[in-house]
Order: sequence, then structure tokens, then C-alpha cells
Amino acid sequence: EKVGIRVQIEEISDGSLTAFPKSSYSACVRDVALGLKDFCYGAFWETPERLIETAFTPVYEGQAFVLIVHSDSLGDAMAQATSIFVPFSPGLWGMLALSTLVVGLAMWYIGEAGDVSLLEGLKKGVSKAIRRLTDQGDGWDKMKTRSGRFLLFGFSVLCSLAVTTYTANLASFLLVKTLRVGVQDLDGAIESGEEICILQASVALFSAVHPEVGPLLKPFSNWHHIADSYVEGGCRRMLLPPVTYALMRAAAPPFDGHGRGAFCKLWRVGDMLVPIPIASPISRDLDHALSYAWAREKFQGKLEQFRRDYQLPVSECPVAGLQEEVRPTTIADMSGGFIILGVLLLVAIIHHQTCALRRSTFHPDDGGDEPSGPPLAELAGVDPAARLRAEGQARARRAAKGGEHQPEEAASSPPSSSATAQARSSPGRRSVQI
Repeated sequence: EKVGIRVQIEEISDGSLTAFPKSSYSACVRDVALGLKDFCYGAFWETPERLIETAFTPVYEGQAFVLIVHSDSLGDAMAQATSIFVPFSPGLWGMLALSTLVVGLAMWYIGEAGDVSLLEGLKKGVSKAIRRLTDQGDGWDKMKTRSGRFLLFGFSVLCSLAVTTYTANLASFLLVKTLRVGVQDLDGAIESGEEICILQASVALFSAVHPEVGPLLKPFSNWHHIADSYVEGGCRRMLLPPVTYALMRAAAPPFDGHGRGAFCKLWRVGDMLVPIPIASPISRDLDHALSYAWAREKFQGKLEQFRRDYQLPVSECPVAGLQEEVRPTTIADMSGGFIILGVLLLVAIIHHQTCALRRSTFHPDDGGDEPSGPPLAELAGVDPAARLRAEGQARARRAAKGGEHQPEEAASSPPSSSATAQARSSPGRRSVQI
């Protein structure tokens, strides 16, 4: 009406449909090129083959392809049962188990598990380590040696990092929709060797840009035929424009014949592929005049107004959320905790060996103080009689040096009358009953 032109809508000719049986768009372009039509309305890809045939209006937008794949949500019973293991990678779970075993063995080695055999000590040590990992273990006051305190501090740091990271990552996985996707991009789809459904008009373009994908392309005449094939069990992977994908997910025409949720398991993966300019084919006789009217309306904001008036329908399908940003915690993420544990484990072992060396080289007659901590005989599992003899020698040495405390035997048995009288007459002397 604005330019004084009468518009008459006609069907595409049979000859053009026969020439392009798989693309009504290319058939309409052929009609314009042959002079059977003056104009084709709609969003047409401005491909080199079509530009050879006829003119096009000014480009009003670009359209890129995206890879769409079929994917199941992780909602089955097995996935829910194993979801607690998802926050950590398998390698990190194995590393935590190995660290717990090593700490348990170290606790037995430095004497925290008592004077028991290796197997029994390993059980007790691992039990202590697991209780520490779950924040139910012993504190500083329960440790027998300084080496044990060093080891407890290092393992506590690792446990704190593990528990905090696990809690945060588990919350992320529970809040985000998790998907099971076979491929992540076009390269993965090519490696899989499965067919990729695509519109006939774009086969040549994709084959030229990605030659390796050419043998996998399965052409269709229009989009709703691709949708029909998907519903029937085919087309598990397809190349679609984002607008077409949005219409398909929302079950909007022409994809409304299979129910609202028929396409909810289609997910977009990878980056944008092969951008194509969008325009409309026109007769060369109308090229100048219609291009002017088209550009004028576009610069006056009519295209944006058109987009606001005809927005994409809202899909009822679930949204994948931030799944691409969430990943299991790996060993590298907690390497700092493992380094701290390793350093303090080494310090604990060195400290334990130093104390053991000092005890093994101690002589009762050298006048020095006996090192603190349990005797070496207790840690090494020496015969109890030898241990008692060593304790008796230590008591005798303290008595000979004029210590303030009497031996346990003297303190536990009543003194004789003569010893009592002697102590009263000579306050400066002490009697020792052996």
C-alpha cells in the first residue's frame, strides 16, 4: 500500500518443485529467476548458487547453525544413587582413600595405635584417620607424641579442604540440571561417525567449510521432516539455526504435531557454525525500487518492531542451566592439601626417628635426663621383663642422686621402726628401703 503495488500470492510452480524436490526455498528462487514470480517473502539464505540466479534484497540479519544432539537427563535411579560421588573425580576419590591408608599406617608406626601388630595397628590407625576425615576423630589432647600432632595437623588441613570442597561442589551439582551428552561439539560428532540431519540447501555449504562432515550429512527437504524423523527414532544429531531450534523445543508450528514435550531432550552443544546472511529473492526489475523501500523501513526501526511483535514462543522444557561451568573436583584442585599433608607426614616421621635414635643411644650412667615419651622398649615390643628392669634402674638412679620422691616400693610399704627413728634423729638424711 505504501508504494502503490498490488500483491498477488501464488504457489510455487511444479517445474521448480520438480527441479528442487528437497527445498521449496530453492524452488521459489528458481521461479523468481525465470520471471514466474516477482518476489519470495520469508527468510532465505543468500547462498552463492542463489545469487547467480537472481537478485536479493539487502541483508537484514545473519543466521548461524548450531549442533543439536539428543540427550537424556540424569534422572534414573542409578544416577540418583551415585550422585553423592559426582562432586569428586574418580582419581581424587582414590587419592583420598590412599591418603587415609598412609596416615593410618603412619599412626601405627609412630606409636599412636599402641604396641600392637602391623595388621592390628593398621586397623586402628585407619580407623583414627577415617574419624578425623569425618570430623569425629581425636583432638590434640588425645595424641601421645609430637610426631602424632604433626601428622594430625597435616591430615586435618586436607580433611577441611576435602569436606568444604565436596559440600560446595555437591550443592552446585544438585542445583544445576545434569545431562548425559554423547558429543560436545562438531568434531566429536564427526569422530562418532553417526549421521547428522541437515536441510538440503545447506549441504553444499557445510561440505565446503567442513569437508570431513560431508559423508555424514543426511539431507531433508524442510525442517519439519527433520522433526518427524527425530520423533520416529532417527536424527539424533542435527544442524539447525537457533531460531528453528527454539521453535522446535517450544513445539510451535510447524513442530506442534507431536506434543509439548516431544523435543525436550534436544540440547545444543558446541559453538556457532557457518554463519549465513538472510535476505529475500526479488526480480531484477524490482531490485532497485524494492531494495530502497526495504532499506528505508529497516532504518526506521520497522524490523526491530517486527521482532518485538513476533517474539519466539516460550518453551516448557527444562533448562540445562550452568552445566557447562560445573565439573568434578580433580586432584589438581586439591594439590595444596596433599602437599601440606606430605610435608607434615615427612616431618612426623623424621621427628619419630630422631626420638627413637636418642632413646637407643641413652645410657643411665651419663648423668643426663631421660628423653620424654614412652621408652623405646615399649615401642619396639621388647620383652616386658626387660622393660621392668630398665624402669627399676631408672628409679634406682633417681634415688642415688638424692631425688625428692621415694621409689614406688618404699612408698607403698610401711617403714620399719628403726628407719623411722633414724629419720627423726637425722632430718638431713633420707633412708632408702630396697
